[in-house]
Amino acid sequence: MRRVSNFPIAIERQLPRSQLLPACGVSSTVEASPTFHLILDHAMKRFYLFSALLILAAGLAAARVMADDQKPAKPAAPTTAPVVEIQPDGSLLLKAEGARIHGYKMHLVLKPIPTIIFWIDPQESIEWPQAVAKKGKYSVELTYSCPASAGGDVIVAAAANKVTAHPEHTADWFTFTTTKVGTITVLNDHTTLSLRSTGRITRALINVRSVKLTPAP
Repeated sequence: MRRVSNFPIAIERQLPRSQLLPACGVSSTVEASPTFHLILDHAMKRFYLFSALLILAAGLAAARVMADDQKPAKPAAPTTAPVVEIQPDGSLLLKAEGARIHGYKMHLVLKPIPTIIFWIDPQESIEWPQAVAKKGKYSVELTYSCPASAGGDVIVAAAANKVTAHPEHTADWFTFTTTKVGTITVLNDHTTLSLRSTGRITRALINVRSVKLTPAP
């Protein structure tokens, strides 16, 4: 006799599994044991704990980044340039990098040679605090640049005494010259020397590299 196909295999090809199990006499509901529930509960607790630790670590990292961003910036290192350099001949060289600038537009550039530029406001000025250590009479020289499209009168002052000059034009802002602007008498030791405008500026006054004071007879 020819063997007839197994009944469960035949109907498996036609019926979904949910209908197949009852047809085979097997219950479709599988009850998990108490041990399975304990293992699952333990695994879920570990998962929640691990997730909480990850969230806490991320929060701490974000707080650290925010704290670093809110730290105040380190102040710029103060300049170490001397206010005045005493030359071998006894003259006093007051360089741009040792000056104190009063104003917000005028400023110091360090390259190629330290120079005070952008003097466009007659209210702004330059000074070298207590630059003249000894009282006396000094010849004043100014190293500057000033093209034909700019200019004005400048005042070199030591306390109440001053000398006014009108710097001659140079080829351009990058061409510097040194010229004698006059003689000034310093009445007290440790006197501050200042350089300021007389009040009228054409576009810009001058670019300043240095002022030199040479003891005069």
